[in-house]
Amino acid sequence: MIKSLAIACLLAFLTTSSLAQTLEPDSEGFMSGIVDRAIDDYIRPSFARLAATTQDLQGTLSDYCEHPSESALMTVHAQFGDVVKAWSAVEFLRFGPLIDDNRLERLYFWPDRRGLALKRITQALREQEDDVTSAQALAEKSVAIQGLGALDYLLYGTGSEELGDDAPSGRFRCGFALGVATNMAIISAELRDDWANPDGYSALLKNPADDNPVYRTPLEAASEFRDAILEGLDIASDLKLKTALGEDSSRAAPKRSALWRSGQTFPALLANVEAIQELLDTAGFADGLPEEGQYLVNAVPFEFANVKRAIGAVNRPVEEAFSDPPLRGKLIYATIALDSLRDMIGDQMGAYLGFQPGFSSLDGD
Repeated sequence: MIKSLAIACLLAFLTTSSLAQTLEPDSEGFMSGIVDRAIDDYIRPSFARLAATTQDLQGTLSDYCEHPSESALMTVHAQFGDVVKAWSAVEFLRFGPLIDDNRLERLYFWPDRRGLALKRITQALREQEDDVTSAQALAEKSVAIQGLGALDYLLYGTGSEELGDDAPSGRFRCGFALGVATNMAIISAELRDDWANPDGYSALLKNPADDNPVYRTPLEAASEFRDAILEGLDIASDLKLKTALGEDSSRAAPKRSALWRSGQTFPALLANVEAIQELLDTAGFADGLPEEGQYLVNAVPFEFANVKRAIGAVNRPVEEAFSDPPLRGKLIYATIALDSLRDMIGDQMGAYLGFQPGFSSLDGD
């Protein structure tokens, strides 16, 4: 018994010592490289894509409201899906420009635990509040009636068949949707420009120093992206899956899932996971792993593949997906794999690279 305990203690010591072996002093250059690659090769292109897709949707909706047709509506729906995918690539980057001026919530107010969005949107439709058809006026109103959540309801929710009708209710609904899309395009263009500005927030990340008000060292700057990756995994697992799954199928809450009306719940979730992996790879975190951490070079992509395979296999409406035993099983498996990824990237890879334990803004929710 004593011998077994001694062996266990020795193994624990060796494991801890191994994880404690972080990068050498040259790590400052490595951390700066992570920041440069993350900004130049992932963040800037991703926000440019969001700006482009929201602008396209605005233009298509404008044309549809003027000249409605079945084919034009199909194009609107397709471009809505493009916006969702582009949003999913930046949704987890909850720092800097995205959290300024409530842009995160204005682009997508979710989770909406009190159902504020539905109440406000239906009220605006019922009372035909003229100011919601103006992007400028809408920007000053509650975040609950802005962004993807509002479009999800206006394009796919109750009464969406009226969209484009010549009746006053149809014309108003279309104008409301156009106001939302225009507001999103304006916000997205601001985000694109803020990140593209070499003297903007990117300068804080790329030039850490003692007098930098946000980042004092390259490690602190690189930690921003590592933490965003971990938060993205938490959002996918805890908010987007576990909340809707419930403790068992009888307690499933499919309508608490994101974008369920449009059927974008699982495409958006898959896009989240793909984006998180892309940022991790593009920034080159694994390039700094020491020899004893090389197992993660294969283990992390393997687990990402497991998550994507499980989510990709679910192609049914949320009401069925979260309650049907085989489909529910795939989603439960996805949460397990996502949590495993968080451990591998946050604890194991993080320890090898010298990061402090990650913080998530979801903590305490």
